[in-house]
Amino acid sequence: MARLTKGFIDKLQPPATGTEVHWDETVKGYGLRVSAPSQQHPKGKRVFFVMGRVNNKLVQFTIGSFGTFTEDKARSRAQSVLQDI
Repeated sequence: MARLTKGFIDKLQPPATGTEVHWDETVKGYGLRVSAPSQQHPKGKRVFFVMGRVNNKLVQFTIGSFGTFTEDKARSRAQSVLQDI
């Protein structure tokens, strides 16, 4: 686990296939999902998301893609979503 910063995210290499998840060390349940390269996203797609439990069931909420959201805006949105959960 590492703090999700712009520098950390820029250095990430996409996996050859499938997806990888990187969790933020400061906000429990907040992470970044990195997908393999495709024609639409040759450098792989990076999407912020948050996971939590509602009535003992795991729920996942997609915040948005890196570029649309900065890591700080996504982190504050994740905190807000977790408070609502």
